[in-house]
Amino acid sequence: TTFYCVKLVKETMSLLPKHSKEFGSKEYWNKFFANRGNNTFEWYGEYSDLCGLLHQYMRTADKILVAGCGNSSISADLYRVGHKNITNVDVSEVVIRQMRSKYEAACPSMVWCRDDLTQSQFSSGAFSCILDKGTLDAIFTDDSPQVLETVNKYLAEVGRLLGRGGRLVCVSLLQEHIIEHLLTWCQAQGWMSRVCRCEEAEQATKRKGQFTLPVFVVVCTKLNPMPGITPVVESCLDGSGQPTRVTVEELRAHVKALQQYSAVTHALVAKVSAGEEARLELCDSRGESLRYVLYILDAPARANTALPMGVFIVPQRREVEWLFSSMEGRRQLRESTSAARLMVVHLVRGQVYEAGLQQVQEELSSRVADFAPGNLPANFKIPFLSVGGDVGSVTRRCLGRSEWCGEYVVEDVQADGGVTLRRLVFLDNPNVVQSEVRMLHRGAGKKNSESSSSNSKKKKRGGGGGGPAAGTTQLDHGYLSCSHHLAMVGGLGMVAKDARVLLLGLGGGPLATYIHNNLTKVHLDTVELDAAMVEVARQWFGFRSDPRLTVTVMDGLDYCRNQAQKGERYDCIMLDVDSKDVSVGMSCPPQAFVEFDFINVLATCLKPSGILIVNVVCRDSLVWQECVGKLKSVFGLLLCQSVPQEVNRVLYCCHSDVLTSSDADEQQLDHQKLLNNFSKSVSRINNVLKTKNNGKNVMDLKEIMKCTVVL
Repeated sequence: TTFYCVKLVKETMSLLPKHSKEFGSKEYWNKFFANRGNNTFEWYGEYSDLCGLLHQYMRTADKILVAGCGNSSISADLYRVGHKNITNVDVSEVVIRQMRSKYEAACPSMVWCRDDLTQSQFSSGAFSCILDKGTLDAIFTDDSPQVLETVNKYLAEVGRLLGRGGRLVCVSLLQEHIIEHLLTWCQAQGWMSRVCRCEEAEQATKRKGQFTLPVFVVVCTKLNPMPGITPVVESCLDGSGQPTRVTVEELRAHVKALQQYSAVTHALVAKVSAGEEARLELCDSRGESLRYVLYILDAPARANTALPMGVFIVPQRREVEWLFSSMEGRRQLRESTSAARLMVVHLVRGQVYEAGLQQVQEELSSRVADFAPGNLPANFKIPFLSVGGDVGSVTRRCLGRSEWCGEYVVEDVQADGGVTLRRLVFLDNPNVVQSEVRMLHRGAGKKNSESSSSNSKKKKRGGGGGGPAAGTTQLDHGYLSCSHHLAMVGGLGMVAKDARVLLLGLGGGPLATYIHNNLTKVHLDTVELDAAMVEVARQWFGFRSDPRLTVTVMDGLDYCRNQAQKGERYDCIMLDVDSKDVSVGMSCPPQAFVEFDFINVLATCLKPSGILIVNVVCRDSLVWQECVGKLKSVFGLLLCQSVPQEVNRVLYCCHSDVLTSSDADEQQLDHQKLLNNFSKSVSRINNVLKTKNNGKNVMDLKEIMKCTVVL
């Protein structure tokens, strides 16, 4: 595969050869330069892009040979800054005549001559530096025997023309066959080799709106071979500018990774420019673990923007929030920043960012530039934004393991406005918050930031134990963090104030505790499969059982079947159970909870006027339709509330005898009656809750009804 057309502008495409092997033909280059006339053609960058590296390895006292000079202006640029001893050679007599005529007055001592560097006319050791800017790439079109013969002749002449200690400075794209052959040749000759990357040349090409591959400068220093000594190979590719001694294999792998990364970024930028969102994962410097997840998106066409590009660092553990975790949320975030292009950065759990935002900025600054739009002003400094100006703080309270959910963690996470949220997260699905409660800070005591480990086998009677120290922090059970939980609570207004309610799925217990504390006449039975979660709820989320709030550790399927057999009846059953099977397309509830036989068990456990409330997270439309169909076939009538800024939908299922009419008009009236009843239900719950919320409504009835439909 060849990549030689990377830098060509549109008007030169007609000058390209029909086959890449023509790059090694004198006739091709004579025709090429005759057609271009005085228009210069620069391989892989102009002098201003390359000078930072060239001047590190080219001294003004050097006798310089520019191999395959073409009509590039780089020789004249070097001449103007003090490099007076320059000889330019090319296989094309046409371009030599053009360049001699162009520069004989401005650069009188510079030499121009036609020469074939596979059999050069110059004497051995005539030069101390040879500059190859794309010539090796041009002749090394593939690894066929004929091409390899030409390349080996060229390299042999380079070795003959350089004096001891002389340097070959080769600007190249370093395709796989080129880097392998060049480094192998240097090793065989006993030469030292060093590979640098010229990002300035790449950025200059990008600003012109053209695709670029990484541009490398290979410095090969001629030394006398020393038997038994392996020649030094160095890399300057880590961004620090400092050389690191490496093996040939390590260097080849690093170059290949950079080339692949460049191709990927080009594809992603093209995707973003087309109006899509791109996602990229970046590993740490050792390539062993994920460190950052990047999302890149552009403003819609003709949108008002004040910032060409910005980078938003999502504080630690807040990547699970809707604004940062969903595409719609990130679009809203971009709009709020007024950025034409926004990069949203997620910090990965398990990684340490000791220096905070400054460290993140330093690590990402070079990568951010890879995704900058082509029209970015040359001196524009891309701003790094965040909530509160830093990466946020996270305090691990508990790390444990259970038989059912594997490893889990309880963390206190800093949120907006100085608010702290306590979260339960299962580490096999770290992007989903299982339970969340808001913390209230009281007194002047210091927050205990030490990590701790819980033993799920230890239980304390009465639900006591642990948690935040008195007088320092307090769990705010008057606030329900999850909107879908609040939606479920809203349905309880459709049953009596002293209703008997069954909740399947306790988790950290915030929903159960909220209902218990705010609806003070409700009797709530909770069922949790995982004993470890009951302990977590008690120790870290303030869950307390009493005669009105019970907890049973049991499989919810078995519990309901037992209750049905015993004739136990509930006014309301609430399903808030997550699934461990990620292959189904529905992560809540598990498939077994919406099979016909169990739905009938649930219906049996409900009183005739009872209601089933189900929290559903389903991304598969067919699975959703199947789930709704089964519930509807048993209960007859379903209300669905879509929760804004969440993937959750809450279903309210009734098996009332009201829906016995076959007349379409009467059914429509029944549907409206149910919507009216639901509206009254939310209003009743609001009236109860606002007594503990300074007289303010907790739920926005108007917005809720906009999101609620009869299925």
